[in-house]
Amino acid sequence: MGRNLEFVPTLTGLALEERPDFPASTEIEEKKNIEIGAAATRGITPNITFTGAVNPDFSQIETDAVQLAINQTFELFFEERRPFFLESADYFETGVDLLYTRMIADPLAAAKITGKIGRHTIGMISAYDEVTNLIVPGAEGSDTGTFESPNTAFVGRYRFDLGSDSTVGAFVSDRRGSDGYFNRVFSGDALLRPSEADSISINAAWSTSQYSEEMQSELDLTSEEISGHGFAIEYVHTTRDWFGFVEYSDLGDDFRADLGFIPRVGYRETAAGAGYLWWG
Repeated sequence: MGRNLEFVPTLTGLALEERPDFPASTEIEEKKNIEIGAAATRGITPNITFTGAVNPDFSQIETDAVQLAINQTFELFFEERRPFFLESADYFETGVDLLYTRMIADPLAAAKITGKIGRHTIGMISAYDEVTNLIVPGAEGSDTGTFESPNTAFVGRYRFDLGSDSTVGAFVSDRRGSDGYFNRVFSGDALLRPSEADSISINAAWSTSQYSEEMQSELDLTSEEISGHGFAIEYVHTTRDWFGFVEYSDLGDDFRADLGFIPRVGYRETAAGAGYLWWG
């Protein structure tokens, strides 16, 4: 992209007429609203890109695919479809869902910087969101809430390449509201490939959270500050004829990633498997 500049202004209008006391009254209420927004992308250097948006218009985005919520104890996952968050999304991947950009629901303003210089990969997102969506995870199910209170969110990601196939990295997210709510997550991760057939992924994360009085009342949350941990490790061996894996994960009861998608906590789990392929 170099230093190219792309600027996209938007204008959205809404006109609505309704009869609130129909059919008892013939009085018609009119609601009109006009919103102006803009998005811009700028190449700071040939390898680093800045993207910003003010009151972005996502009205043209494709609707979500229908999912059945019957008998589902945990929150459903929906793919991100907004271009602002989709572009360079791989810069923020850690191996676990510590960032789920759908949690940034209605940003009034947002900015993003992504790029790679040599072995160093960086990504940052900052947003002022007018709505606070919350997933409260548990061992046997999750709960959700939407609050008409603004919050500021920040996400930072750094990754360093070790050789041609291995990486180590760090991740941080911070979301806080004016009503005493906050959630912070710090994590470190590594993807090691000692050979072409073997890979080892490691993720360790820590969180600190405190919730507002409205959140405590609606979702039955504690008023105290809580902290928790998350840990996952996986070994995979793959060849042409056979494969095998061993994985272990441990998420504490009070681990929270409010900008991610972690609907289940309070468990320890070990899994292993193997298979052989016969070729004709």
